[in-house]
Amino acid sequence: MRPERLPERQAVERRLAEYWRWVALALFLLVTLDLLTSLYAAAVVGLSHESNPLMAWVLGQSLPVVVGVHVAAVTLATVLFAGIFELIRRTTPTLQ
Repeated sequence: MRPERLPERQAVERRLAEYWRWVALALFLLVTLDLLTSLYAAAVVGLSHESNPLMAWVLGQSLPVVVGVHVAAVTLATVLFAGIFELIRRTTPTLQ
């Protein structure tokens, strides 16, 4: 790598790290909010009003299963976003 690209590379890496922090925060907040609102809605109106059959099944399970499914979903989303960020690193010319 040429020395003149080093500051630009560091700037891009810092920007990607900042974006990753925001993605992690957004994932945590969205999944937590989704879990709480889903549990609340199921308790208030019942499972018969849930239009997503997979979510209706999940909400009919015990609380540890519901939380486990949400944790699995956020883990999958995290892995996918990590893959996207790695793809950005590999395809950004200043990071080559």
